[in-house]
This record gives sequence, C-alpha cells and structure tokens, in this order.
Amino acid sequence: MKGTWKEAAHQRIAKVIAANPGVTDEKELRKRISAAYPFGLRQYHPYKAWCQAVKETFAAPVEHGIKATYSPADYTDTPMFGGES
Repeated sequence: MKGTWKEAAHQRIAKVIAANPGVTDEKELRKRISAAYPFGLRQYHPYKAWCQAVKETFAAPVEHGIKATYSPADYTDTPMFGGES
C-alpha cells in the first residue's frame, strides 16, 4: 500500500460517506466513520492522521453537511510503512 496514513484515512472516510448518502445527521455519520477506522489500535501516528482527516472532513459544510473533498497537497505527513508515496 502506497501513500500516507492521512491519505488512506481520507479514502476510507470518503467510502463511508459515499455508502451512506441518506445520512444527514452529523452525529450519526461520525459514528459510522468511527466504526470504519482501519488502522488497528487507536494510538500513535496512524490514529493522529485519522483524527486529522475526520476533523478536515467536518471542517466546512457543503451539500449534505460535510466536506468530503481533499487534495493531494494535504498529504505531507509520514508515508505509510516507510516507503515513498
């Protein structure tokens, strides 16, 4: 797997949002996103990257109350597994 932890987090969050188009309640959507956490234990750098991605997702409201867009320029954190992204 190539990329950064934050990029992987944004991709997972985008999949959850896409799979739940009828969910407009932010609290319910946050629960579903939290349940989809992909990195094992909720600690260390991967969890911090996940939290940052969730924060960015809900930073500004758009069509259905969330911001589900991100750009490659957002991914300046540590590459996953020590490789180049």
